[in-house]
Amino acid sequence: MCAWSISEKWGVTRSFAEFVASLSLDNLPKEVIERGKLLVLDNIACAVGGRHSELGDFIVNFSCKYSSPAESTLIGGRIKISAPFASFSNAVLANALDYDDTGAGGHTGATVVPAALAVSEKADANGKQFLLASIAGYEVAERIGDATQPSWEVYEKVHGKSHQTFGAAAASCKIYDMTVEEIENAFGVAGVLSPIPSDGKFGLTERPITWIKDNVAWASLAGVFGVELSKEGFIGSKTILDGDKGFWRMICSDKFEYERILDFNEYWILRISFKLYPCCRWLHTTLDALSRIVESNEIDPSEVKEIEVNSIEQFVTGFHDPNPRSMVDAEFSVQYPAIMVLNKIPRSRWYDRDVFLDPDIRRQLKKVRITKNEEFTKEFMENRRKYFADYIPSRVIVRLNDGSTVEEFQDFASGSLWNPAPKDEIVKKARELLRRSFGEQQVQELVDTILNLENLPDIVNLASLLAHA
Repeated sequence: MCAWSISEKWGVTRSFAEFVASLSLDNLPKEVIERGKLLVLDNIACAVGGRHSELGDFIVNFSCKYSSPAESTLIGGRIKISAPFASFSNAVLANALDYDDTGAGGHTGATVVPAALAVSEKADANGKQFLLASIAGYEVAERIGDATQPSWEVYEKVHGKSHQTFGAAAASCKIYDMTVEEIENAFGVAGVLSPIPSDGKFGLTERPITWIKDNVAWASLAGVFGVELSKEGFIGSKTILDGDKGFWRMICSDKFEYERILDFNEYWILRISFKLYPCCRWLHTTLDALSRIVESNEIDPSEVKEIEVNSIEQFVTGFHDPNPRSMVDAEFSVQYPAIMVLNKIPRSRWYDRDVFLDPDIRRQLKKVRITKNEEFTKEFMENRRKYFADYIPSRVIVRLNDGSTVEEFQDFASGSLWNPAPKDEIVKKARELLRRSFGEQQVQELVDTILNLENLPDIVNLASLLAHA
């Protein structure tokens, strides 16, 4: 595929619109198509798993109040609701366990896939259209997310997932087969509906953490809603991404490195990281190191005196929480996932109430100690723009009651571009999550259907099955 030229210095919106309009499954490399299907499977499985959580219960019960018009499936709700609301609610489910994929400053799939699924069902699209729309959404969101990442000085105060709105909008535009001019207008409407960059008020340093956390859901709703408005004739800015007053300024970033993101010969979906643990991506290198210790030494939790996590300064200031009040607090606590790994709790069950409130688990949380490593902090800061949270050096030291110690070091997180997970492991994760709702035969049917999406004649049967999660 040829790279799109920029007609003028700031013709970014036009370039993205041309890219989305021209995208075809027939012209995509096989590895891009296969990655797209695997990401769709991963996100749908995360949503099904998220249905079995406190946050999942809340959002399904809330969303069932808004069942008109009946356009798109609410996963695990046994009903259909409006397409924008379905994209919102299913995005909450996909991100509930914090098990969803990560990319350039966000959880792209939790915004894009629910949007693509909701609009595909409303528009009676087939599997090929759903898949292509998802790929388009990933490509757009990832590029804009990378280009608008602020400096660390700004990031500490203002950042968020606002850019993912364009991913949801791109997916919706592709389903509706919109023209270049229509896509430009739809981006303009959706862009100004995007959520404020609220992650600075996340709650890491003033717990409890907000249940909105990454706000992937409002970005999904804004993208779908913006496109629906545009289809009805609502007028938006056709240069939303362009110029010194463009979207990057609206979200308070101090950077917009747009030139390299317009090379459409490479595919940014291939950079997406899969998560192998249901918790914040920042914690995964620590869990990789601890997992190797536990698995290699057959350690029983009763034998452990202390677990020391020697890592970046941000762990001490933002992720130290030995007494999480909710499942969301636990997702951003070094202590909680570490004790889950130590006790070999199935990952799909980490936030089940009986596990979360177990007195023995609660006592063990106090065994985890965090120490700051200045060298690791410096390395993380120097490489943050390149690797995001996929590179966080962490040394884990387990001290046993008999006086012996075992330690492991990890720098690149499993499931990332630099430490990839095999396809079989991603599918295994999906099966474990899907089994929370379905029997083995239905799990197999879902996996086979999604991994062969391009052959699916319509989305209805898939959506209907997901309704009963």
